[in-house]
Amino acid sequence: MQHYPNYINDKGKKEKVDVTKIKEYGFEYNNIQFTYQLIKWDVNSAFGTIGEIEGFCKLIIDGKCKLYYNFEQVKGTFGGQKVATNYLIVKGDSKPYIFNNSTGGKMIEKMQNKTTLEDYFSNCENLVTKLKKKEFKKDKYIESVKYYNENCGDK
Repeated sequence: MQHYPNYINDKGKKEKVDVTKIKEYGFEYNNIQFTYQLIKWDVNSAFGTIGEIEGFCKLIIDGKCKLYYNFEQVKGTFGGQKVATNYLIVKGDSKPYIFNNSTGGKMIEKMQNKTTLEDYFSNCENLVTKLKKKEFKKDKYIESVKYYNENCGDK
């Protein structure tokens, strides 16, 4: 038996939620707001795009350019399971720029994206310059999204 969430409509009647139509959900816990949005992204390999994933990702930074993360269960060493954290940068209607901070993250970043981070932000010349000069150190992706939202794109 499957259980579906319910809500109370405007007329005070309980209705089932059609979960296939949910695009965003959120909640507050310990005075912290959690927002998850449905995002689609391509899965790429060395041979090109091999599929598409759609999943709920936690919104970390909101704005013209958004930063999300999600967790994915993957096969680990010796057949075990591990959880990989994927980060996605979404600028307007662009396809997400995907990266992850795990071992092999640089390889995954190159495989998942057909462009570099500099190319992704090519409509913001000052940000591209900062990236090329490696001005953002530890949190390059977070700082790039913040900079873009504050200084680039349509205001």
